[in-house]
Amino acid sequence: MGQLDTPSNARRKVAFDFAALWDDCVRQDSCHWLKAEDDLAFWERHASVYDQRTGGPGSAARTVQLIRRHTRPNDTILDVGAGTGRLALPLSHHVREVTALDHSPHMLDVLSRNAAAWRVQNIRAVQADWADWRAYPHDIVIAAWSLYRQPRLLDTMQKLVDATRRWLFIVTRITSWPPHRLIAGQIWPERFANQVDMPAHLSFLGALWQLGAHADLRILQERRMFSGRTPTDLAALLAPTDASAAELICFAEHLMPHLRRSQCGFVYRVVEPVAVILWRADESHRRIPASDE
Repeated sequence: MGQLDTPSNARRKVAFDFAALWDDCVRQDSCHWLKAEDDLAFWERHASVYDQRTGGPGSAARTVQLIRRHTRPNDTILDVGAGTGRLALPLSHHVREVTALDHSPHMLDVLSRNAAAWRVQNIRAVQADWADWRAYPHDIVIAAWSLYRQPRLLDTMQKLVDATRRWLFIVTRITSWPPHRLIAGQIWPERFANQVDMPAHLSFLGALWQLGAHADLRILQERRMFSGRTPTDLAALLAPTDASAAELICFAEHLMPHLRRSQCGFVYRVVEPVAVILWRADESHRRIPASDE
């Protein structure tokens, strides 16, 4: 397994406390729902449109391909924060079983419907919060776009490491400004003016280092495609969920130069960077806590 054992009295000083920086940012950022009930309410409203708003099928194709290269047919996968199955579904075809963990029943409902449509029968959905769930070892552990609500980062990372038999993958977005976000920033400046750019991938990589787990980092360019019957329908997928009708029309007009016509309406394609952290379980690693733990 991936557990990093250490004598209880072992301490070391770190020049830069990545975990403390992350914890501080999460607690201060109003976009992070630390209260479970607030986060659950958000996903109740958005679960049904989550797949469309993230780019539809294939929006994580390169991430899936990277993880797929490290799987074996008899593997078990733990997908922490599985959501609607963006990674669990395509990976399920290459392993024995996938445990899809998510604290939102609405996201898991969508995952179950997607699994039925894909004719997938080896995904076990578990409704639980990662911090409370009693994790058990899996060959591969994935936490993709799901650690945003974890202020105790060292504890979170340690639990992920302890559950990993062979490979741990942590996937997170990197802030970028494709055309639709630049336009959105002009239409809804109050939403973006105070937006904090949190380098989550560096915090996660650094927190693993603080635990004595030396991981690798890959930056992938994922291709996302959004489509709608009309430019306004498409704009609704990219706009804030509470945008007014007039704002959507304005947004659609400014998006038009970036749209392409299709047989079903309009298509918008964008390439966005994604960070993937890879760590291979190695029992020679030993956790040496920072001096302030």
